[in-house]
Amino acid sequence: MDIQKVLAAITEETRIVVLLNPNNPVGNVYTDDELKAVVEKAQTVNALVIIDEAYHYFYKKTFLNFINMYDNIVILRTFSKLFSLAACRLGVIIGNPKLIHYVTNAKLTFDVNSIALLFGEKILDHPDIIENLIQIENAGKQYALSQLKEHGYDSRDCRGNFIFVKPKHDANEVARRLEQEKDILVHAYSNELLKDYLRVSVGSVTAMRFFLEGFFEIDR
Repeated sequence: MDIQKVLAAITEETRIVVLLNPNNPVGNVYTDDELKAVVEKAQTVNALVIIDEAYHYFYKKTFLNFINMYDNIVILRTFSKLFSLAACRLGVIIGNPKLIHYVTNAKLTFDVNSIALLFGEKILDHPDIIENLIQIENAGKQYALSQLKEHGYDSRDCRGNFIFVKPKHDANEVARRLEQEKDILVHAYSNELLKDYLRVSVGSVTAMRFFLEGFFEIDR
């Protein structure tokens, strides 16, 4: 991602700038200097900067410290990715008291259901779950990347819980066959920049072995 193009896109008409860190779908990340440049440019036009850290648990660096340095930043976190609780629709927004006050005034009375809150409370009571899940994901990713390299594939170690791989045959056709013949779901793209690649969510070593066996058979 060219940070200069991001900066150039921030104009007097801009009200909100959103950065995903790590980014989805390609998994790039921003440096402190890059974020500082974006935040300070946004300040000149009175724009809010939203930093989406949905994949934070798979990438240790966070921009939480910027909350205390600038008054136009909020950070989003979710229980959807690491904890596989997307159906609960549970997340948090972090910012300075003034910004959070505005959010509190605008949010619905019942914006999170009681089942989701129960899940969230249980996870927070057992922080060991977090490290265990991170280790499982990391082991699965390293196994998948090493096997893909061994088989001669061009793959990308994205910073989230996913990888990119370039199959030897048409990516969309490989994705279709994986679903129909192996019950394996991967993401293919029609976008010109990404059409040659598959985006594969990372799981345990067992899960990645299951994917790779099907993938190597389909793409041989």
